[in-house]
Amino acid sequence: MSFQMLKESGGTFTKQWEWAPSKDARVTARSDLDRCMVLDSPSATEVKRVDSTHFAALAGDGVAIVNEVPTPHLETGFCLPDTHNQHSLEVLPDHQVAVSEADGVYVYDLDKDHPRAKKFGSGKLFSSHTALWDAASQDLYVTGTSKAKLQGDGIVAVFHYDTDDHTLIDNPRIITITKDEKDAEDLSEANTPHDLAGVPGKRELLISTENEVFVYNLDTQQLIDARDYPFDSPYLAEYKSPSRIRNEKGYATSRFKSLGQFPDGTILYTQPTQWGSQPAADLPTAVNLYKAGSTDPDHQPAYSAKGDPTIYKARIFDPTPGWPAASESLPTAD
Repeated sequence: MSFQMLKESGGTFTKQWEWAPSKDARVTARSDLDRCMVLDSPSATEVKRVDSTHFAALAGDGVAIVNEVPTPHLETGFCLPDTHNQHSLEVLPDHQVAVSEADGVYVYDLDKDHPRAKKFGSGKLFSSHTALWDAASQDLYVTGTSKAKLQGDGIVAVFHYDTDDHTLIDNPRIITITKDEKDAEDLSEANTPHDLAGVPGKRELLISTENEVFVYNLDTQQLIDARDYPFDSPYLAEYKSPSRIRNEKGYATSRFKSLGQFPDGTILYTQPTQWGSQPAADLPTAVNLYKAGSTDPDHQPAYSAKGDPTIYKARIFDPTPGWPAASESLPTAD
């Protein structure tokens, strides 16, 4: 399990560096971090830009803040409770980090080696997958469902941040994305929202679900298919999936595990090439780029990993105009 920094040129990516917890002495020297980030779980479920030299990662069953300078190394980190099922994280103001989990959002203090969790969204947010910070409105957006076990409506819960009390307000506004719809690839589950990304320079969210990708306009509160919006040049106009069966079944934009947009409109995404509810079919194996209106009949990936074919998520690390990270200062490990 590792995290890689890639550089794009001419539509393809090359690896610049790689950080693996198992090879970081600052991880392995601490028995708790070695256990939760290396020994207990090989998963790498999220990575987010924090500032120009740091990123935050869900490494195994732990949260890591990594400094890229001079070479990637752990700066601070902690283990999550063994009973949790985390999918994403986002750094909040005041040295805090929010982790989205199966039964809500948990917020931790980054200044502590063993922080206690504060839980938000009980009874209102389930099966949460991705968290996104909005500095303009001081809100945290979290995707999920209205009922447990991937059932009910697909929603985005909006938690406002109280700058006086330095905490989220546990009374989220609910944006309904899908109304009691089924996942086309697994009829036992709902069509749940999966990933979120801010559109550069606009008050819009890109939202991927199990079946499609939407654009949500935060000013007008309109929810529109990304293949139709913006109306003059849709973000995913004419998009065809590398998976032929997805196109044949009419779900070309289904199961984007991660997505983001560069300022020029190019979409960065990961998407499984297989179809179905089996675990192996739900794993992407490449990083892809798509520019609205373009065609790539061969569907050449922008990057494929060697040795480890699974690439769960890809994130843009350059600052996204209009969507700055919450923190520009971090605690330092002892």
